[in-house]
Amino acid sequence: MAGRGFTSETAKKAAQARLANLSAEQRREIARKGAIAKNAKYPIAEMSRLGGLAILEKLGRDGLADKVANWRKEHPSSLEVIVANWLDDLGCEYQREIRLHSWYADFYLPKYNLIIEVNGHAWHNENWHGENEIRVKRDIDKLKAWTEAKYRVLVLAEAEIKNGSAFEKLKGAIL
Repeated sequence: MAGRGFTSETAKKAAQARLANLSAEQRREIARKGAIAKNAKYPIAEMSRLGGLAILEKLGRDGLADKVANWRKEHPSSLEVIVANWLDDLGCEYQREIRLHSWYADFYLPKYNLIIEVNGHAWHNENWHGENEIRVKRDIDKLKAWTEAKYRVLVLAEAEIKNGSAFEKLKGAIL
């Protein structure tokens, strides 16, 4: 929003100010519910900002997860945009943020029965608000469920996407 001084930094400060008003127990509960909400990208900040706890109470876990997935479809990460462009260049048909066996996949290519997960470093590797153990377990559970359901799964890490080596992995999975 030009002219208003709104930046991602001001958004972070606003989220931190909201979180400062919560007790440690409330923050843990929001993080727990965010993890339960499956693939909520930013459980504490987004849930507190967008009323996620109220949505969770009203619509349940699946309702909140659906809302988060719809938001993510409309607001892909920069890494997801890169992968989508690669898939478009390769002429692949894909679906984004599709629920497969109780989990949301970043990309699903039906022709290849292939799920592509785009793992940004901050979300999948850093201990964000003390949630790292929850995230690691969730990622393991998600990949296990998909492989047991006979999906092929390709995980692309941020570093691979940025240096371009993920494109070769992607081509290898579909060609």
